[in-house]
Amino acid sequence: MRRLLVLVPFTPRRDAVHGGSRAIAELLTVLASRHRVAVIHLRGSTEPPMDDALASICDLVREIPHNHPPGFQRAARRLRVGLGAAAGRPFWVGWSRVPAFGRCVREVAASWRPDVVQIEFHLMGQYIPALRECPAPRVLVDHEPGVTIAETARGARRAIGLGPRLLLSLDASAWRRYEARIAREVQTIVVFTERDRATLAPLTGHTPIVRIPLGTVLPDIPANAMGTDPATLLFVGSFRHLPNVDAAERLMNSIVPDVLRRRPNVKLVLVGSDVPAELQRRAGPNVEIAGTVPDLRPYLDRASLVTVPLRLGGGMRVKVLEAMAAGKAIVATPLAVEGLEVSDDREVAIAESDDEFSRRIVSLLADAGKRASLGTNARIWAGNHLRWPVIADSYERLYTGLLPEESHRQ
Repeated sequence: MRRLLVLVPFTPRRDAVHGGSRAIAELLTVLASRHRVAVIHLRGSTEPPMDDALASICDLVREIPHNHPPGFQRAARRLRVGLGAAAGRPFWVGWSRVPAFGRCVREVAASWRPDVVQIEFHLMGQYIPALRECPAPRVLVDHEPGVTIAETARGARRAIGLGPRLLLSLDASAWRRYEARIAREVQTIVVFTERDRATLAPLTGHTPIVRIPLGTVLPDIPANAMGTDPATLLFVGSFRHLPNVDAAERLMNSIVPDVLRRRPNVKLVLVGSDVPAELQRRAGPNVEIAGTVPDLRPYLDRASLVTVPLRLGGGMRVKVLEAMAAGKAIVATPLAVEGLEVSDDREVAIAESDDEFSRRIVSLLADAGKRASLGTNARIWAGNHLRWPVIADSYERLYTGLLPEESHRQ
C-alpha cells in the first residue's frame, strides 16, 4: 500500500462540469480504494466542495481557496502575471499562483510523508519548490501540454479574451521555458496521446514520458442510441477552452448550414459552461444553447449524433470517452479521437473537412441501423479499454518502477 499525495488545480468531483475534474475524481476513487491518498486542491469561489463520498475514502484532504481579487488588487495581480510571463511563468500559471497552496504542500509533505507525489496539470508544477525537502518521486500528469495551448491561441483566427498577438507570443515562449524547467524537477511525465509525447519530448531532456490514457465510467444502461425527433446534433464542452469555441463556431458557420440544406429540421444543441455571448446570440430555431446542465444524460438520450469537429488543442477529450461509454454514435475529427485506437466506420465516424463532416452527418441521420451499430461498438470498445480500474493499474505499475520494493507501507 502506497502513500500518494495528489496536487489538483480545482475540486475533484465525479459530477463536476469540468471533464478534467471528473476524470481526476474517478482515478482518485480507484486509487484510494487501494492506497492511502492525500489530496491538496484549489477551490474557486463558484466551485462546490469535494463530494463526501470521495473525501471519506481519502486519508487527508486540504482545500485552498482560489478567489479572484476585486478592483485594484485584480489590476496589481494582472501586472504580476505579466511580469511573470516575461520571466518564464505563463499567464495561466501566474493567474493560478496561490502562496497558501505552496505552504500547505510543504506542511503536508513533511508531516504525512508521501511515497509518491502526483502533480495533476502542468500549472501545478509551480509548487514543486515546496517539495524540496520531500524525497518522494514526483509524477507530472500533463493533461494538455502548455505549448500546445499557447500555439493554439496564437495560431487561431482570433484569440478570444487572450490579448494581442505580442502577448500570445510572450506566453508561448514562457510555456516552453516553464515546461522545460518543471520537466527537470520530476521523475516521470504522463501524457495521454503520442502527439503530446512528441510535443513535449524536445523540452524534457532525459525525463521519461509515458502514455497512460484517460478512462471513463460505463453507465449501467446505455443512452438511447436513436435519439428523439426532431434529429439533434449534440456538442459538449467547456467554452473556456478555445478549441471548443472554435469547434462550435465551425458547426454553426459551415457544417450545420450544409446539413440543413438537406435535412431542414435538424437542431444543434450546445452543452457546456461559459458559453461566450457571441455564441449565445446565435440561438434560434435550429440552434439551442443549453449552457451548463445538471445532468448530461437527457441530452445524450435526445441526441441523434454526438458531433466533435475539433481541429485545435491536445490531450484526450472526456466528452468523446463519455459519449462512447454511453453508446452514442459519434462523428469526430481525427484529432478528437487521438489516443484512442478506434476505427473509422466501426466505433466512430471520422471526418476532417467541413464538407466531409456534413456528409457523414446526413448519411448517418438517414441510417438508424448504422447509428445503433456505431454506438454499440463504441460502448463495447470503451468497456474493454477505458475502465478506470485498468487505468489505475497502469499508474500502479509506474509507481512500482519509481520506488524500491521496501517502500511499501501500511
